[in-house]
Amino acid sequence: LKIVNQFKSQIALISVADGSVRVLKTFDWGFPGKMRFSPDGRFIAYDYPQQQESDNRDIFLLAADGSREIPLVEHTAADVLLGWTPDGNNVLFASDRSGSMSMWAVRVSDGKLQGSPELVTSDIGQAIPIGFTRTGSYYYGLEIGTSDVYTAEFDPAAGRVLTQPQNATQRFVGSNSSPAWSPDGQFLAYVSTRRPGPFGQVISIRSLKTGEERYHSPNLADMWGPIRWSPDGRSILLLGKDRKIRHGLFLVDAQTGAVSPALWWADAEISNPALFPDGKRLLYRNGESGTIRET
Repeated sequence: LKIVNQFKSQIALISVADGSVRVLKTFDWGFPGKMRFSPDGRFIAYDYPQQQESDNRDIFLLAADGSREIPLVEHTAADVLLGWTPDGNNVLFASDRSGSMSMWAVRVSDGKLQGSPELVTSDIGQAIPIGFTRTGSYYYGLEIGTSDVYTAEFDPAAGRVLTQPQNATQRFVGSNSSPAWSPDGQFLAYVSTRRPGPFGQVISIRSLKTGEERYHSPNLADMWGPIRWSPDGRSILLLGKDRKIRHGLFLVDAQTGAVSPALWWADAEISNPALFPDGKRLLYRNGESGTIRET
């Protein structure tokens, strides 16, 4: 299974014998998350975003010869593929449809959906799929520890907090970090982990005035803070890795989510990036020293 191209992604089969590639499906936007063969090799289950810039995903079933495809799990929630049962009769997936990430199963027969999803176990957290044993036990890793974003009113003159801190968002509690206010103080941006593994994070931008949140899923395999707004409020600067696992500093368009590299780095660790008020110079820590670079 292969994902290619930063503009279009594909599900493809690569021959182990001669390396030839056979494309089964091409996507005009977004990319599949987890992909798993059925035990008999006849079908491929995968999850895919419901719409652009959405962190919610559905699950689909694609014939391994590319001849047909059906939606397997469609719901307004975030549904993430976990895998197939050893007998090939059920597909496991994680979903927050019940209010927290829980494990569900949907029955499949000959590539066709059989009935509605059934709850297997509740509150599994940010599960990292490992797989089944021959006896049918399912193993998964679990990310532990939490990080959240809080807001509170503060009196700078008196140097004290006026109100009790409150969660900035009630979504994906325990998986949010690296908050940053926009230059005009009207928006709060932060990194939110929606599922484990590469491409599992989004940038959430919350309006202080309306409470509305919008999400961007930058074309980055990984990203982390601290994040910084550009002086004009049009871009967000952050650290991350692209599809080729190259480390760099990236600018993400605050309106579209489009990504452009500001600086690549390999050996010395880059940290604490910030843009000067003129937006043309970049300050960051390079190993043990500070560096200023024209952008």
